[in-house]
Amino acid sequence: MLREVWSVLWVLVAGVLLWGLVLCGPIVCGTAQAASGELRTGAAVGVAGSTRLQASPLAGLSAGLGLSEQLEVSIDALAALPVSGEHFSLVLVQPTLAYKFDVLRWVPRVTVGAGYAGALGDTDAHGLSLGAGCGLNYLWDRSLELGLGYGVAVAPAALSTGQGGASDVLRSPSHLFRFTFDYRWGY
Repeated sequence: MLREVWSVLWVLVAGVLLWGLVLCGPIVCGTAQAASGELRTGAAVGVAGSTRLQASPLAGLSAGLGLSEQLEVSIDALAALPVSGEHFSLVLVQPTLAYKFDVLRWVPRVTVGAGYAGALGDTDAHGLSLGAGCGLNYLWDRSLELGLGYGVAVAPAALSTGQGGASDVLRSPSHLFRFTFDYRWGY
């Protein structure tokens, strides 16, 4: 009997807390800083690697357009340069859709995208890449944003232009860890 009472109380407390979060969350957290029509350019540095590609330095550029307070469409161009003993460079160009959650200055985000992937080197491979990622940005001020992100990209049907493991590099998931710097305007 006592156990059932505690169970009911816990459910009631959890329900009150959940409804309190739903009703008061927007007041406490505020609205997202993004705006429809807001433009963004950015740069990224980091590390890329997979089971078929050694950990390699990663560099990239991106540009985006805010669709609403939470949604942004962007295009990301990333390149992982070969390290000693590696025969391939990894190139990704992906249009992505990002959903952002606003928690004051910290902005978590999730992304999905599809685009071009290439493994360039002794032999080349090209294919359609599918990607997903997550990250956390810090709003330095209204225009500047710093972030950390993780993404994974794979090209399941990569085609090779010759003999070698270039298509295997693209077929295995590539893990991308990056630090981003973004500048926003047009808000």
